[in-house]
Amino acid sequence: MKNINLYTLLFLSLITVTLSRAQNPEFTLYGLTIQGGQYQDGNIFQWPIGGGLFQSDHDFGNNGDGSQPWGSLLLAKNGLTYGMTKSGGSGLGIIFSFNTTNDSEKILHKFTGSPDGATPYGSFIQAGDGLLYGMTTAGGAGNLGAIISFNPATDSETVLYSFSGVGSDGQYPYGSLIQAKDSLLYGLTQRGGAYDSGSVFSFNISTGVETKLYDLGHNGDAAYPYGALMQASDGLLYGLSSAGGASNFGTIFSYNISSGRDSVLHNFSTDTSDGRYPYGSLIQANNGLLYGMTEGGGVKYDGMIFSYNIANGAFNDVYNFGSIYQDGVRPQGTLLQASDSNLYGMTTAGGSNFNGVAFSYNLTDSSYSLFNFTGVNAYLPYYGALIEVGGPTTGINPVVVNNKVSVFPNPTSGKFTLKLADNQTAYSAEIYNVVGEKIYQAFLSGSQNTIDLSARPDGIYLIYLKSEAGISETKLLITK
Repeated sequence: MKNINLYTLLFLSLITVTLSRAQNPEFTLYGLTIQGGQYQDGNIFQWPIGGGLFQSDHDFGNNGDGSQPWGSLLLAKNGLTYGMTKSGGSGLGIIFSFNTTNDSEKILHKFTGSPDGATPYGSFIQAGDGLLYGMTTAGGAGNLGAIISFNPATDSETVLYSFSGVGSDGQYPYGSLIQAKDSLLYGLTQRGGAYDSGSVFSFNISTGVETKLYDLGHNGDAAYPYGALMQASDGLLYGLSSAGGASNFGTIFSYNISSGRDSVLHNFSTDTSDGRYPYGSLIQANNGLLYGMTEGGGVKYDGMIFSYNIANGAFNDVYNFGSIYQDGVRPQGTLLQASDSNLYGMTTAGGSNFNGVAFSYNLTDSSYSLFNFTGVNAYLPYYGALIEVGGPTTGINPVVVNNKVSVFPNPTSGKFTLKLADNQTAYSAEIYNVVGEKIYQAFLSGSQNTIDLSARPDGIYLIYLKSEAGISETKLLITK
């Protein structure tokens, strides 16, 4: 075997190139709007980063198609994206797929209302069993909303649970579900609960049992959440509420699965260094901080990007919308951290046409740039987030979890074993060389998997693993 010290020096000399090139291949962001497009019923658009033109790929609203998609697309394991619209179809919305390779949309299910779901305002997730799970704001047996599943192999939809509002059950869910490390699904309802201000609930996909865990809205608690929960690296669930808190301008809150305890972590206020009225969800970036947006507040009263440190409780104003001429204003969605580590999002208004913008924010140098929606290419994105297609990370709002993967042996002559922490047994793997070319991709289903890259030349490689716990990344040295 060659001198390892030589390759250690090579590793150190190439580390900057590796980070700048292999972590930032060209990729494309996709998003949804509820208006705009040819029929003014919303569209699917793409925004290439690193080259290419912003364009509308599908216009909703024609000949029984869905209309007004309020959530986000989901990039599933089969390579297709999936989403839902609030209306259209038979009048109560649809489930659709969209192929980003040929820009083709397919109607998969038309909601019919009780006992079926109706008028979804959220998005799908793909759970470990391969099925897609989501919620509808209406429909279900009592027309108070439902939890649904969709099988991408058979294109079949199933209502799994109908919210009842009875016995302080939740009702009218607006957001999306998550699957936590314990394999249960967790979500929020916008109304219902003991105080009619929403609830935290779990759903067991193995038994079909829904459990209301916590009633929101009591004595300055979080109230009326529109987004989804997320599980951070400390294992707690974190969310945003559009109201509640000390000033009734909304909160950042956490929920401890083990103790069943809800905690208000930050009360949004009238202070100009603070935001108010968050309508989206939080993400955890690769620096460990949580990031989100508010629809109002900030220096210009047009909303802000903020960060929250789960280690010490520090809240920081990151960017104030309206700070530059024709800036975007009033965001009501969720951020994405893409493979270049920048934050990307959308606003519902502002820009040169006041139709909203898509924007990027660089966490390293605080630089901000935007693309203006025209009304034809896109207009009015609500409650959703952009997704990334291409590049080493894909999907909605990945939680980047460092040092959660072991690779052995490393260095290696080519054959090595991957193992994720927390006994994760279902994850996708992507491996890139030093110039950013993807040289391996597979979906792995075991807790340990052996990969053979013996045919590859000596050098540094980046490994990205995506599981239910989030995105893990590590480096591999091949030397023969």
